[in-house]
Amino acid sequence: MRPVPPLARCPPVVIWAGIGEVGKIIPPSLAALWSMTIAAHVGVLEVAISSLQAAYSLGASKGQNPRQVIVRNPAPEISTGARVALGACCGTLVATEPTAPEVRAGMRLVGALKIQLTGIVIMAIILIGAIGGGIHIPLCMAKRGRVPWSGRG
Repeated sequence: MRPVPPLARCPPVVIWAGIGEVGKIIPPSLAALWSMTIAAHVGVLEVAISSLQAAYSLGASKGQNPRQVIVRNPAPEISTGARVALGACCGTLVATEPTAPEVRAGMRLVGALKIQLTGIVIMAIILIGAIGGGIHIPLCMAKRGRVPWSGRG
């Protein structure tokens, strides 16, 4: 399912879930699911056997080793995957927003595109970018605080 673009999954979801809130939530969730699953899988695969052996040699029990080594070691990849998933969610949400029955920002943007109101379109692009940046910056700060060893070594 990962090679299929998130926007290509929207029409079947609209057919199955209908036009409304559920049909708008499922495509971004699927986009995030695949990004996060791949990031977690890659992170766990990159756990070095030497890290596990070092934990055992320092006295870690069989129960401590998975929790302390296998969960902490892929944290940089998982946090990067969360940022990628957030971008996929935002892009898919912007695309699925016009399918809502109520008039919201996405429907107004589509209306402005149809009648070529360039000022509204540019403001919508700036607003979407500001919202994305407003979510991205705290994620980067959280990664720096929670995964200080990321990018070192």
